[in-house]
Amino acid sequence: MGSKVYGMDQYRRAFNKPDLIAQALSGNTSAYIAGAREIGKTVLNAGIAPPQVAVSAPSSVRSAAVNISASVDGGSQSIQYMTVYVNGRITARDLGVTEMLIIDFKPVIQFNALAEGQTNKKKINFNLDIPLEPGDNIVEVVAFNGFSEGRAVITVTRQR
Repeated sequence: MGSKVYGMDQYRRAFNKPDLIAQALSGNTSAYIAGAREIGKTVLNAGIAPPQVAVSAPSSVRSAAVNISASVDGGSQSIQYMTVYVNGRITARDLGVTEMLIIDFKPVIQFNALAEGQTNKKKINFNLDIPLEPGDNIVEVVAFNGFSEGRAVITVTRQR
């Protein structure tokens, strides 16, 4: 978009629709057409840039947890939800205004930077204490704006 380049992985959630492919292959024409219309709406909004995410924390700590500071800027779009991963596992999630069916989802931390019912939150700053494993920990903050994901990654070392 413009002079900026974004990876396809940032748009995967909007465009990766294996259920739509399955409907087309099964011959379920009406469900396929309805799903294709939704994809069409997404294509019209494909020019929307992913959220800009920044995260910071001390690079090395002795404690079992660290306080991260994160900021998210959705640009022209509201942030729908945010997730914090540590070493690839969901550690915290703010579901915001998105209604998601989550089965057996028990994050270590649920946080509320996106106030429930608030549908127009485009800029968010939050601090969060997250647990660490001994050694190097890859901390990733991901924000979704309804069309694409933005992410930031840092490494925090927990001294043994």
